[in-house]
Amino acid sequence: MKNHSILNKISVKIILVLSIMLTVFLYYNNTSDKNPKSLSSKKNELSSSSSIRGVEKSRQRYLAGISEQLDANGFIIPESEQLKHLDEIQKEKQNLTLSPEWKPFEQNSLSNLEKRSKNKGLATLNRIHISKNNDEVVFAATNYAGLWMSNDGGQNWKDLTNTKIPVTSVWCVTDAPKKPNLILLGDKLSIYRTDDTGNTWTRVHETNSKVIDIIFNHKNSKKVYAATEKGVLYSKDAGITWSKVLDVKANAMRMHPFNSKVLYVSEIVEGEVKIWVTKNGGKSFTSSSLPDITKRNAGRTRMAVSAAMPSNIYLVTNNMESYGFGALYLSKDEGKTWDIIGSQTDGGPYSINKPNVLGYSENGDAAGGQLNYCFGFSVSQSNPLEIYISGIALWTSKDGGLTWENHCKWYPTNENKDKHLHPDIHDIIAYNNTIWVGHDGGLSYSNNKAETFSDRTEGINALEILGFDINFHNPNLIAASSMHVGSMFQNTNDFNGWLAMGGADDNYCGFGIVNDKHLIHGAGYQYNQYSWVDSSLEGKNIRTLSKKEPNGEISTHRLNHQILFQGLTKHNGTTDNNGSTLHRSTDFGQTWTEVLNDSLHSDDGRGYNSRQYAAKSKVIACWNNPERLYYKNGSRIYESVDNGVNWKIIYNFNTTLTEEQLKSRVHKSRILDLIVDPKNDDTIYVTTRGLLESPVLISKDGGKSWSDFSQGIPKGAGRANTIVYQRGSNGSLYLGTYRGVYHRNGNDNSWKPYHKTLPVCDVIKLKIDYKNNKLVAATFGRGIWMTKLVNNSNDDLKITYNTKFLKTKDTLNLVDYSVYKSDPVSYEWIVSGPESFTSSEKHPSFKLIKKGIYDIKLTSTFSNGNSKSKLILNSISVK
Repeated sequence: MKNHSILNKISVKIILVLSIMLTVFLYYNNTSDKNPKSLSSKKNELSSSSSIRGVEKSRQRYLAGISEQLDANGFIIPESEQLKHLDEIQKEKQNLTLSPEWKPFEQNSLSNLEKRSKNKGLATLNRIHISKNNDEVVFAATNYAGLWMSNDGGQNWKDLTNTKIPVTSVWCVTDAPKKPNLILLGDKLSIYRTDDTGNTWTRVHETNSKVIDIIFNHKNSKKVYAATEKGVLYSKDAGITWSKVLDVKANAMRMHPFNSKVLYVSEIVEGEVKIWVTKNGGKSFTSSSLPDITKRNAGRTRMAVSAAMPSNIYLVTNNMESYGFGALYLSKDEGKTWDIIGSQTDGGPYSINKPNVLGYSENGDAAGGQLNYCFGFSVSQSNPLEIYISGIALWTSKDGGLTWENHCKWYPTNENKDKHLHPDIHDIIAYNNTIWVGHDGGLSYSNNKAETFSDRTEGINALEILGFDINFHNPNLIAASSMHVGSMFQNTNDFNGWLAMGGADDNYCGFGIVNDKHLIHGAGYQYNQYSWVDSSLEGKNIRTLSKKEPNGEISTHRLNHQILFQGLTKHNGTTDNNGSTLHRSTDFGQTWTEVLNDSLHSDDGRGYNSRQYAAKSKVIACWNNPERLYYKNGSRIYESVDNGVNWKIIYNFNTTLTEEQLKSRVHKSRILDLIVDPKNDDTIYVTTRGLLESPVLISKDGGKSWSDFSQGIPKGAGRANTIVYQRGSNGSLYLGTYRGVYHRNGNDNSWKPYHKTLPVCDVIKLKIDYKNNKLVAATFGRGIWMTKLVNNSNDDLKITYNTKFLKTKDTLNLVDYSVYKSDPVSYEWIVSGPESFTSSEKHPSFKLIKKGIYDIKLTSTFSNGNSKSKLILNSISVK
């Protein structure tokens, strides 16, 4: 009976396979070979998508701006030089003597975001690979966090690259058949190899271009192929040495499901697609072209093969003009000839019956999309009529591409929450009745043919942070804005994990913490507004402050929290900006007044939208005279001595360069961060890109003249993004760069690396948690990391107040901005002069009636009975 049952099961499987093959045979033999030869006008359709296209161009430029490696003058560094710089950083890590232990932020979990965020997201995933040795082994190639591996189907993850190799963006990965410890990965410059599952890595080949695909021979792990933008490579010793077998700019590569000698490579030359095929393992190649149509405008291709119909190969293109779907092609003879599937021609016009499967429209009836940024394509290995394609959303076809269904909407609703996928899909794997999808939010998994999805990203620390802050008075209150999650915050005293305040891609602007409970949330991409949030209510109380388009961080005055500053971009209808303005509010964002029209800001644009973090404007108040403010915008620094009512320019760094130098740069000079020395308002530090060939500059005369402060920073560190001054120290400074963190004491002559156990990453923001003596680094692509300070801070009492000059009946606001080794248990404030006031509040306010000169004294008492005092004589003048 047992043998009989097994025979019955085998018979059922054979019948099922035969029925699928018959269906496929009838389909392909009844598909018409007659395809449209011309395109109708797309003017009306394309005009409706112009705004979307403009936004997407801005986004692509932004991504390019943060991923390209630039030298100090703003020029793109040649690929070979970039490799030298990466090796320089890696060697620096290995030789470090100052080596604190960096740890990922304990609250990196995004589990709560599922309840709050429109688009939950954790990482940008470029490529997925399911091991042929064990389908529970999954590899996730991320855009900025290296390579991750799971041994249990995505339930748990291990960082395979971490600090071992200087890799951030991984574009492809594969493991060897029957040798699971042998793994190859490709990034934008090299091929790396490990034969011990990532414990050690070796750079085996410098491609000096992006590695598109790596594929092992199905049966012989010594033979392996790599497609790069500078040619197709072949290795006969398991990836140790490589030789070029095809000199083309490869766009995609696939191997025959069973015959490893048959390889397909696509190439795009001026929008026209050419397919190269070898049937002898790369010894020779023949080319073929796609069917002739009126206009070819491809920017990217994807290819797919199915084991159920091994002689067939699908190829899909996008369209550079419409930013959407190009066409789907099929070869039934191993790449010799090609047919267009369905009635869709290259690039539209689109309709419900001829959908743009790469675009935003739910019905597919409009142009637009992300062009080359996101493009996934896969065919079922058991049914070649079952096709999956994606750009913004996931579309499926059950009839080989004749008809399409928008299977998983990119914008979630209560009705589709189980089928919702984060938008911008980069890769799809249809494998053994499972669907794996890699997108801007991470990794999603389905075991029911995409009917429902579950998240498999938890554990991959790859959050792409743009803005970050820790509350000075309450370090448990943390705010962050990210590329794909939007805005989020947490108060670790009240609840665990992050809570979301926005959708995705909507926060190119930073945060300003207002006080112990309130923060400012900047939504500059989708909603173009700032909001006020009461964190004690878990973000449920949100009030819009502005609906204008932000240009940078919304800056709160160091003492008077009713005063806000906001930089706004002026646009001329394109992605280029047309200058900017600075606005000031004295009623916490209810009303705004323009206080500066910075028409020169467009000099820094070079076509790059100023929402990118490198161009953020920022206002900062001095510590000792809070009426004195500095404002950085583009390459210029302004000063105000009356609380931001009037401004004057004090320095423009671009005037130090010739017009020819400016025109030849990819990016012009910009100030990326600015801080003021707490001990001296005339001492300013700026971090830069391309200013006087120095990533860090110092001024000791209030910005009138500048000196290089970059000693010890290697070229490989890239641009300097952020700088922070440790109060209560001997002038201790920390610097966050494109490749890591550096430290410098007040008496040091140079910077020292401070990132031995921190993965190579783009450090966007550095903040100090004084209560826990921690340095916190927010990164673009590696989430949030923490380490101990070089030295703990000593007590540093600092009193700040809203203004030195008051009129009678004006309110004096006092804030204790002191740094303490331990928190005080009580405060005693004394304001003495023509009249006297006292208070035990932490941040008191007094209404001064009588004219005259006043002194301010603060005494802080600690649990051990000791106390410390700070006295400021002649601090306030009331007229």
